[in-house]
Amino acid sequence: MPHRLDTNRQFMIGNGLLAFAVIGVVVVFTILSLRTQRAGGTRRQPAGVCTVLFGRSLSGDTLTVYLNDSLLCHSLAVTDTSCLRVSLPAEHCALLVVDESTGLLSVLSLEEGNTCRLEKKDGKIVMSP
Repeated sequence: MPHRLDTNRQFMIGNGLLAFAVIGVVVVFTILSLRTQRAGGTRRQPAGVCTVLFGRSLSGDTLTVYLNDSLLCHSLAVTDTSCLRVSLPAEHCALLVVDESTGLLSVLSLEEGNTCRLEKKDGKIVMSP
């Protein structure tokens, strides 16, 4: 009597075992990733705080201010007493100031704990000591 192979049943059993193996691998990697997140779960603290003062030469101007790639304020109408207190996300940060009337972009470097004063000289916004 010839031995009859049931290929459909063998195929389905093989696919079922493969599916359980894939699910097992996914579960193992998920558990490992959660464990490493928990172990290194210290929250990043801001690097520091910097105060940005706007000088009298900027009073009456409308500015858009960015820190790195984040918008801090849009269309800030500068007065004599305008200032921004900024939490720096890293040691070295760039302050991007756009003068809305001229469309000029000024890129300035910020450091932790500094108080910087922005002034307008020759149409450009610069940091004065």
